[in-house]
Amino acid sequence: MEIAQKIVPVGKDVLFLDAISIARDNKGRLPHNFELDNLLMLNRDSQHAESLAQKSFWTDSWLVYPSSSSVKKTYGKEGGSFKKGEDVVDEYRGKGERKWIFPCSCMPSEAIGTEGVGLYFESPKIEVSEKAVTISIDQSKVVVLHNFLQNEGFGIIRDRTGIPLGATESELSRASPLQLRFLARNLWAGVKPIVRSSMVSWTNFGDARNIVIANGRTEDITMGVAYVQSA
Repeated sequence: MEIAQKIVPVGKDVLFLDAISIARDNKGRLPHNFELDNLLMLNRDSQHAESLAQKSFWTDSWLVYPSSSSVKKTYGKEGGSFKKGEDVVDEYRGKGERKWIFPCSCMPSEAIGTEGVGLYFESPKIEVSEKAVTISIDQSKVVVLHNFLQNEGFGIIRDRTGIPLGATESELSRASPLQLRFLARNLWAGVKPIVRSSMVSWTNFGDARNIVIANGRTEDITMGVAYVQSA
C-alpha cells in the first residue's frame, strides 16, 4: 500500500496529546514527517496531496534543540549547544506550567557540547504527569542534525528526515524547489512534535507544502489529525 493511500485525515483540529489518542483509536499512528513530505512534495499533483496541503497536521516526528546561538549575541545568555548532564526543557510551559522534557539520558554523546546541532526522532515514549510530559527514546534511534538552523528560515533537505538544514545563499539559489523547506523555530530550547503547516503567510515562498514548522506551545495549539493505517 502506498503512503499516499495510507494517510487518512480525520477532519478535526485537536491538541497534540489528543491527536495521539485519536490515531490509536483508529488502529493507526500519526504520520512521520518524511511520510507527509513524500506525499506533499513527491506526489504533490495528486488529489489527496492537494486536500492535505490545505491544512496543518501533527506528526509523531520530533525536533529537540538547544537555545539558538543567537541568544548569546542578542540576550547575553547561554545558548547554541546541549550541556552534558542537563535535560532539555522546552521554553514554553503547558497547562499549569507543565514542562515538556527530553531527558539527558537519551542524548547521543556526539550532540553534547557541539554548536549548531538539533535532534530528530520518531514515535518516542510519551509519559504524561501533572507536572511534566517526558519524551524519551533510545539513543540509537536519535538522528543528530548538524548545521541545524539557528533562526527560522529556508534550508536544504539532505536526508530522509525531511528536515531543512543550513545552507549558503549560493547553495539555496542553486537548489531544486523539491530540496527546499522552511523551518519555523523560536530562539529558545525546544522539545516539539513537528507540524506540517499551511500557514503560507509566514513566508513569501508561496507553497504551504514546503513548510515545516516546529514552534509554539504544544499544549495550547490545535492542529489537524491524520493517521497512518496499520499494515
